[in-house]
Amino acid sequence: MRPSEIVDRARQAFRDGSPDRAVELAGHVIARYPRHASARLVRALAAEAAGELDQALEDLRFVTSAEPLNAPAAAATARIFKRRDDDARAQDEARRVVELVPDVADSESLESALDILGVDADALPMTPGVFARIHLRTGWPGTAERYARRALDDEPDRIDIRLTLAEALWQLNRLSLCEEQCTIIFDRANDCVRAAVMLAHVLAERGRMAEGQDLLGRAGEIDPEYLEARQMLAQLEIHRLVLPDAPQIDVPTSLRPPSETAEPAPTPVAPAADEPLQDDQPGKPEDSPTAPDGAAFTQIDWARELIRREDWREAERVLREMVEDDELSQADVDALLEEAAEAPALAAVAWGLLGDFRMRSHRPQAAAEAYLRAASAQDAADG
Repeated sequence: MRPSEIVDRARQAFRDGSPDRAVELAGHVIARYPRHASARLVRALAAEAAGELDQALEDLRFVTSAEPLNAPAAAATARIFKRRDDDARAQDEARRVVELVPDVADSESLESALDILGVDADALPMTPGVFARIHLRTGWPGTAERYARRALDDEPDRIDIRLTLAEALWQLNRLSLCEEQCTIIFDRANDCVRAAVMLAHVLAERGRMAEGQDLLGRAGEIDPEYLEARQMLAQLEIHRLVLPDAPQIDVPTSLRPPSETAEPAPTPVAPAADEPLQDDQPGKPEDSPTAPDGAAFTQIDWARELIRREDWREAERVLREMVEDDELSQADVDALLEEAAEAPALAAVAWGLLGDFRMRSHRPQAAAEAYLRAASAQDAADG
């Protein structure tokens, strides 16, 4: 299982009111990757909920250094300062949360920040930092640069705004200026993943591949699947950096849900590979009166079988149904769509569906990477 999938389960356990299980799952990832930012954030939130504020702050300081744009981490920091009656620092962190628009994807972080500030969202002014992020995310890096510089004139210590400026310069291919900003960022947040990715690219473009790969590897200690790096580098037409395959971690039986630890049912006999699909055979195997053994197949099993048969039209239909099914596991759908994208005939469709699915599950940055891959696959298909 990929580390991010385990962290997703930890987050869900925390949301479901099982903080001990969340800590166990997050701790399993941290044992393998001590600097895993997402796992450290889950552990911090659980510590906050348990009143272990010093421990929570220790993890939160690392997370905000690695991810200056992480709104949940900033919101948790603000709440802890509020509980400690440090109102000035609490309000500073809360203001940073609400200014992370459009990066704030979860309403809980925004609501807790507004509660600390004692205002409604409509009462907040649109600051230059907010305008900078909006223009950067909507494809206007030149305008984003101007607003970010204005924001830094007022608040030169804001690392999140400086990171926005660095990204704007990077997108404009003004690499020397981007490098200058990344160097400043590292002085205050030397774990920043996005700054490390940009600087690694700059070094590689200058022929310093070994240094670039080494810096990218340091970012991989925090994000071992290189999710941020993949999303960022997907914006480039070409780059020289090499990204390793996503790692897998064995999950002990004690941390698996009951559905995965139960005695497995007898494996059904799949239809033979050369057996043609009948015109009247329904798309879902459980609906098929001619294949009773297939009733034990899951929808995911059936999609894989259709892909194996190279029945692209039916496979696409089933994949589209799965993206709309809220009862399926997010991790399972992600994995299946990535598998489907390995088939050239399905690549553009599968990446596009993965983008749609990630947007529906509030992961806009991961969705952007999938959409870019869909466009690339479509270009390759068009020849």
